[in-house]
Amino acid sequence: MKTVFGIVVMYGCVLLSAHGGFAQGKFSLSISGAPTYSYSKTKQSVLIPDIGKGGFIPVDLASRSTGRGYTIGLLGRYALQPKWSVSTGIWMSYNQTDVPTFETSMPVDHSPFGRTRSRHYQVPILVNFQSSARRLSPYFSVGTLFSFRSPTYLNIGNDQEIRLETDKHRVTVVPTVGVGAIYRMSNHLSLSVQPTFNYYLPQGTYSSYFSGRASLQTQLFYTF
Repeated sequence: MKTVFGIVVMYGCVLLSAHGGFAQGKFSLSISGAPTYSYSKTKQSVLIPDIGKGGFIPVDLASRSTGRGYTIGLLGRYALQPKWSVSTGIWMSYNQTDVPTFETSMPVDHSPFGRTRSRHYQVPILVNFQSSARRLSPYFSVGTLFSFRSPTYLNIGNDQEIRLETDKHRVTVVPTVGVGAIYRMSNHLSLSVQPTFNYYLPQGTYSSYFSGRASLQTQLFYTF
């Protein structure tokens, strides 16, 4: 979390210093929120814990899972030109998955698979393009999220959870693209809505892999 805070402070200082040295109206702050839907489908060889007997079992595993959640956060945006801007800040992302479906190369008496929940802190670095100066304009964003993983909690039944340490200090780079529209409500307030897609790069070796998240990012901007 200290690393996340340091990155946000650094970029915030850059944006604020840029705001102080250039014309008024180029710097904006926004609050953002979005419902999210995630989907993954993978095939790989894994070692899974045998909860009933202890130890691990090598298994060829094909799995598919879906999840739902939300993101909330704060962003700072600086206009480089009338149509181009850059933005960064911090998001908190919460996700809860359904029980995944899977096929294995051998039977497992005590399945360790169940619903999971997790919370990640994410630092987006985005380049934005607004195609016109009209009150309502198409609005595009592309960039990456730096996602800081935290522990994941696995539901093993009977309202019991176990904590999984999933590389909680690892930073994952997540390519991101958003396509939507922005509406200027007044000289200081704007509202943008963007269907957004995140692609999670594989963290390991897979014979087949896809993992992504779709969201409806909504931001309310205040321009100084």
